[in-house]
Amino acid sequence: MFMNKVFREFLHRFVVVYSRNKAEHRQHVQQFNFLGYNISAEGVQMDQGKVDTIQKWPLPSSIKELQRFLGFTNFYRSSINLPPEG
Repeated sequence: MFMNKVFREFLHRFVVVYSRNKAEHRQHVQQFNFLGYNISAEGVQMDQGKVDTIQKWPLPSSIKELQRFLGFTNFYRSSINLPPEG
């Protein structure tokens, strides 16, 4: 109900809220995945599936393929922790 009040003017235009009560809402939030991020009580983490996709991406062989790769990874770059070199 709270989320329905908060998003009232946007409901069914581009926001949909399915929780019927606080207990159900807590359950839903614990399963929340948004734009490739898992959001939980532990914090925000990048979806491991997205990390795997980036790590397994084939070597680009054209400018267009490079642009696709960069477009996909640019959004997630702040979340990717690369191992230290050396």
